[in-house]
Amino acid sequence: MEPGCRAQLFANILKKFTVTVTKTDAETGTPQGDATLSGAKYGIYKGGKLVDAYYTDAKGQFTSKEYICDTDWTIREMEPSEGYLLDTTEHTVGAAPGQYTVEHNTTANAVTETVIKGSIRLIKHIDAELETPRICRPRRQKSRSPQQRTHCAGRLHIFC
Repeated sequence: MEPGCRAQLFANILKKFTVTVTKTDAETGTPQGDATLSGAKYGIYKGGKLVDAYYTDAKGQFTSKEYICDTDWTIREMEPSEGYLLDTTEHTVGAAPGQYTVEHNTTANAVTETVIKGSIRLIKHIDAELETPRICRPRRQKSRSPQQRTHCAGRLHIFC
């Protein structure tokens, strides 16, 4: 060893991570109606390239295998679970090597999903055989009796 130099020992640990993704309903936190949080397909990407795909379980979760820590890991939904819209958000994993000091590490990502909502159209009609519509036009009479002023109350009003 040269004079003025000192020896320093350090451990060079290859840091790895697993990520647990938990999917929840954006409005209620739990599945709505017939929708389910299970079966969504997620991709884990390194530098924008697909590395692996995972499916959510009955709890809306999956845990990845171990990967080498780096700053460019992301997760993106590839196929939504039944009853939900596809989430196109790219979620950063947060597995930068500087965050960790040990070899095996865990991180978690929470993702929310938007349920598919339908619309309903209600059309009210009268069955001509069972009911005859009455045309009621308000009278323009001056009357002191409330019954006479509201003679059209409770009837079907048809105005042409």
